[in-house]
Amino acid sequence: MLKRILQIGGALVLAIVIAFGLNKATAVTIDDITSFYELGGARAHPGVQGGDIYAVSPDGLIEEKICALELQEDFVVRQKIAAEFTNSIGEAIPFIVELAKIGSGGQDIDTGAVIHHRMKFAGEFTKLLEDAPIGTNAACEKKMVQRMNARYLICMVRSSLIPTGNSVFSAYRFDSLQIWIPDVTFEKYGSSKSGAAVQNASKTCPQATSIPWDVAFRKSLRIVKPEVARGPAVTSGDEGA
Repeated sequence: MLKRILQIGGALVLAIVIAFGLNKATAVTIDDITSFYELGGARAHPGVQGGDIYAVSPDGLIEEKICALELQEDFVVRQKIAAEFTNSIGEAIPFIVELAKIGSGGQDIDTGAVIHHRMKFAGEFTKLLEDAPIGTNAACEKKMVQRMNARYLICMVRSSLIPTGNSVFSAYRFDSLQIWIPDVTFEKYGSSKSGAAVQNASKTCPQATSIPWDVAFRKSLRIVKPEVARGPAVTSGDEGA
């Protein structure tokens, strides 16, 4: 009798593990979309665009927008997005998606505009070209000088993804190299470059946030791809909306 109970228990555990794996293999999340554009995970910083300048703490835990470059539109790529991102495994074998629902606690995961293996998305991808001229106003220069002397890294957003009508998050990537500020700029605002600023000048900016393991797994398999959207697209970052 005990052996029979253990066999049943083992079978149930195996079924749960398989369902969990299928759930992850066939899903599409907002991080899959941001990762598709090489931006890492979504962050709670709405409206970030290419050319924005951030002061970043050396440990990367604090990111504060201080100003933005004065952009010339000829050097900015702006791509409007209205697409439906699909998981090719879920599309090719629909019964796997049904099994995957078991791994979601038996709840209906087809909520609103988000289906487990598909997600409609509308937004704008912006990217600052590599040869774009970098120009700032005096107020921006002064803030960069102050933050650099306070041990912060001065980092520029190279590319970003902003959902349409979203006030919750965006995804973005910094240049790896900091914005270089010469000594004459410090003198211009009655200051001199501190020892901390000199020490931190060679440090690189954090380019993108990490992504969850399941997103990285799906990305490695290249199974989440965009198609032209067939109907209203998701315009908020809430997957359950």
